[in-house]
Parts: sequence; C-alpha cells; structure tokens
Amino acid sequence: MKYIKIIAVCVGIIIIVGAVFLWWFGNSMCGEKTYNEKPSPDSSFIASHQMIDCGATTNHATSVFVDKDNFLFPKINVFALDGYYDKEEISLSWVDQNKLRIDYKGRITDIRKIALNAIGVKVAIYVDNEELTLQRIQEIENLIINEQASYGISLLQGEHWIEVLQ
Repeated sequence: MKYIKIIAVCVGIIIIVGAVFLWWFGNSMCGEKTYNEKPSPDSSFIASHQMIDCGATTNHATSVFVDKDNFLFPKINVFALDGYYDKEEISLSWVDQNKLRIDYKGRITDIRKIALNAIGVKVAIYVDNEELTLQRIQEIENLIINEQASYGISLLQGEHWIEVLQ
C-alpha cells in the first residue's frame, strides 16, 4: 500500500511538471524571428513583423501582430502571408494611436489573413501603395483560386483562401 502511494505521488509530480513544461515552452515550438516592432504614438499598442518557421513539414509564414500593452490580451495576428518576407518587403507605421498602416511589396497571391480591426486598432493594408478595400481583397482571392485551380486544387463551397476579419 505504501508503494502505491509513492508511485501515485511520483506520477502526479511528473504530470504537473509536464503540464508546466508544455505551458511554458509550448508556444515557442516554432522558430520566430522579429524584424520590426513599432509602438503606437501613445505606446498602448505594439505592432510587430515576424517570420515563423515550424519546421520541415510547414511553409514559412510571415505575420504582423498587434499586441496591447497589457499582459491580459494575447497578440493578434492582423496580416499573414504564405512565405518569407523580410523588412524590405513589409513596413509598419502608425497613422495615429489607433490606426496601423502596413505597406507590403510582394505577391498578392501570398496573402492569407487580413484583420481590418483588432483589439481597438484599425488596420490599413497597402500593396504597392494601393489600399486594400474589401472589393480588392475579393479580387485577390479570385486570383488565388484561379491560380490554385490551374494546379488541380479547389476549395469546398464556402471556403476562402483569405481570412478577412472586420
């Protein structure tokens, strides 16, 4: 009976240590490289441009995150691209304390996610100095669908290549 209690305590400790390990290190399993961080004029938000690499089984991804200067809110992905784009192709600037401008110089068919509003920040995305409107985003998505169809890839009805959050 004494051995069963000892084994149970040891198993419990292993489970707790494992859970703490996963919680602490679980978010950093992918490699992240930050190219640019820009605080808003009043420093209540931080925009960051990052490249994310999760290993051999996935493509590189490039994202722009907005983070509120408050540990209670997680960073929000407001712009995501399929592929590797460095600081030469993406620039960040704050128009005012609640409006972020993202300038992107790259393939429009690599765009995968756009959030036009996140945690109180409005996001304006410019591709080659042209602001992306909802109509233009739909046109880009149609280009992607046609490009993928040429490779025999199709979407299920109702699916979208670009996730747009308003």
